Amino acid sequence: QDYLKQAVPFIIQSEDYSEIIQFREALESAAVKLIIKRYDTAEIAELEPLFRISNEAFSRHDISDYVEKDLQFHRHLCAISHNRIFLIMWDTFVQPLSETIRANATAIFESNSSVDDHHLFMIRAIQQKDEITALRHLHVILNGILP
Repeated sequence: QDYLKQAVPFIIQSEDYSEIIQFREALESAAVKLIIKRYDTAEIAELEPLFRISNEAFSRHDISDYVEKDLQFHRHLCAISHNRIFLIMWDTFVQPLSETIRANATAIFESNSSVDDHHLFMIRAIQQKDEITALRHLHVILNGILP
């Protein structure tokens, strides 16, 4: 797994951004479905503080902190799905590509765009066991920021 983590940034280039997003959406959508199926109120509640911390960093325009906290939020989605393979896939393929995520977040900051809190909307939909709405907000989170 460590070898793959080191190799991924060389294998997957920044121009593969849309494919990275497609991979993340497939992975995180599967995680959201399992979270709703297994429904653990305490674990789902852990998402909101992670979102708040990430959102505070975004509000401060602290790119490093924002990317780190946003990655923690999305990794936690994989973790609370209780599918060990999802977490391995996240750690192996998504985490090493954080520079691509950082570049996209920087573009958002520089454009002074307002960003809806779709992370929070997704959490609420998960809490309500509304899979369709949760997946719609995940899609906006991942795809709504494409350059």
